[in-house]
Amino acid sequence: MKSERDGEVVCECCELLPISQHGEAALKKKKKRPNKLAKIRYVGVEFDPQKIDECERRVNEALSQGYEPIRDVETPRGLVLVLGLWKKSGD
Repeated sequence: MKSERDGEVVCECCELLPISQHGEAALKKKKKRPNKLAKIRYVGVEFDPQKIDECERRVNEALSQGYEPIRDVETPRGLVLVLGLWKKSGD
């Protein structure tokens, strides 16, 4: 989103920096990230008493492998967990 400050157009996503510095700020923020997303896994969880134990096992298995929750999406039958495996940027 763009706004004006002291007559200068600024970008709110980069801490209100002038648009001319937007690219520099984005590059600096990118360099600060020590990790990158290496893998993604989608795990469906059905709220069916006969299936919940298997779904729970699959989620716990992914978590034990180092995957971390990114978000969850509700579905009519339950939800889908989006899990990410992060690695150091140098790897």
